[in-house]
Amino acid sequence: MAFTPGQSVMYNSICSTIIKLPGKRLLNPDATGYLIRENKSGLTHENIPESEIMNCSSLHICNDVWPEFIYTGDNNIASQWIMDNLIKYLHNTGNIEWGHNEDSTQYFFKINGTTFTKDKTSG
Repeated sequence: MAFTPGQSVMYNSICSTIIKLPGKRLLNPDATGYLIRENKSGLTHENIPESEIMNCSSLHICNDVWPEFIYTGDNNIASQWIMDNLIKYLHNTGNIEWGHNEDSTQYFFKINGTTFTKDKTSG
């Protein structure tokens, strides 16, 4: 299975993104593996063999970061968080919707029939 730049993968049980395909690189002219970056930490790993990575599903990405989302009722901040922490890492995914309920007490993210919700925090 070949992976593509921007694709989300699992490496050492961590959601990561393919940055470069195997081939010549400036600092490693004999790179036979992938250059990947961990989504949460930003750490990069060089020359990772294809046998050590696997597909990372959209739901896994969502389950991984959704607990970190805090909804304060500010819908602009919430939308930016969705863009920075979810949309940015979802590769070839359709059927996505997000937003707030009528009175901005709950925020939701829907993907492929699964809905994640977060109630507004008090305070």
